Amino acid sequence: MLIQELDYQVHIYNQLGLHGGIPILLLAIWNVFGMLGNMNGAIFLMDRFGRKNVFMLGIASTAACLAAEAALTKYFVQTGSTNRVGLGFGVFFIFLYVVFFASCMDAQQYVIVSETFPMEFRSIGVAISLAAQYCAAALFVGVAPISTHSKSPKIRGS
Repeated sequence: MLIQELDYQVHIYNQLGLHGGIPILLLAIWNVFGMLGNMNGAIFLMDRFGRKNVFMLGIASTAACLAAEAALTKYFVQTGSTNRVGLGFGVFFIFLYVVFFASCMDAQQYVIVSETFPMEFRSIGVAISLAAQYCAAALFVGVAPISTHSKSPKIRGS
């Protein structure tokens, strides 16, 4: 699963016009941003600003980052553009996404789930939650290669 994710990210950087060792370097920096964001969210943000507020900020921010990345991909990557500013903003939103996701959502989701259930059922609730998360990840990893390599026609209007 991790190898596919890393391969897709390097492929995205190649589509953005970055080649050679730069995509691997950006991938390593992206992972460091994720690690620092997890530590920031777990140590500073979660208890200081409240779990719900930070989690909602994370949902809104990651949605905005993904929307911006999708728009930039449509107008700069899929058209084969050489506009360095547009492609650079594509890389910026990939990094901004991981900062918001790691800081506001990643570490907190496990705490929120464990606090939702009463003490008697907490271990069962967390186990069911993790099983559902792993099943969803397995489904995504299973269908992602098929959907990205399909030769289906474009959606009208795009």
